[in-house]
Amino acid sequence: MTNETPAATRIASLDILRGVVILLMMLDHVRERFYMHTRTGVYVVHLYVLLAAYWVLFLMFGPTHGERFGLSNVAWIWVGAVALVLAHCPIARAFASYKHREKRNKPWLSYF
Repeated sequence: MTNETPAATRIASLDILRGVVILLMMLDHVRERFYMHTRTGVYVVHLYVLLAAYWVLFLMFGPTHGERFGLSNVAWIWVGAVALVLAHCPIARAFASYKHREKRNKPWLSYF
């Protein structure tokens, strides 16, 4: 029998789950790198964006799960995903329009 509280056990199990998910993501992206010829720079940037988002939320709301920031329900992740999609749609449409207008003048746009 251990002396750990249920919360400490839960946090430890979440750390293990996060480690497994990161390992699976790494394997997936390594597979893409070698077989699908994608760029790993985008992956590294997205990790830093996630880290920055975590720290912004941590500084705004403080620690919500012990010493860490976390969401109490997975539904909040979906709410955040929908909000991000809605926020990025006008930006993506504007860029698509710009890319279509300037494709002959700026051939480098074909890389985006």
